[in-house]
Amino acid sequence: MNDGEVLMQGKYSELKSSGLNFTKLLEEYNAEEAEEQKKKVKSRQNSEIALEEVIEEQFLDKEGQESGNVKPSTYWKYFRAGGGPIHLIVMCILFIAAQAFANGGEYYLSYWVNLEEDFSNKIKNNLTSENETLSRENIIYVYSGLTLGNIIAAISKTVHFIWYLS
Repeated sequence: MNDGEVLMQGKYSELKSSGLNFTKLLEEYNAEEAEEQKKKVKSRQNSEIALEEVIEEQFLDKEGQESGNVKPSTYWKYFRAGGGPIHLIVMCILFIAAQAFANGGEYYLSYWVNLEEDFSNKIKNNLTSENETLSRENIIYVYSGLTLGNIIAAISKTVHFIWYLS
């Protein structure tokens, strides 16, 4: 085919002997296939070399391993070198407090949205008394306190964590 026109039809042997571009295309295809085979052989060789290196490393690792148990005193020394149990307990409390303030703030925000929705439904249905309003001032104070507590807890846990690691 050339530009959508069939130039010749026939068997493989007829097309090969015709001298058209078919033979050139066939040679190019065969050359590309040969290059791919060479690349596969090289990658197999690299894989074999890498496999030998892995086996050698495993052998060296086994050579350096010892059997037995680690004494509890070794774990205790390692634990104390990191700051001791008091720092770990304080850090856990700070992480829990920060999470509690974050979850509390989200819960309170949900509560506030529900209050606003209920109040707007009362107004639409004329179920409110003349002077009834929603006290947003207290709601804002509580939500601000939760947000401030979240910020303080987050900063405290970060500072303590950095101090604990150093």
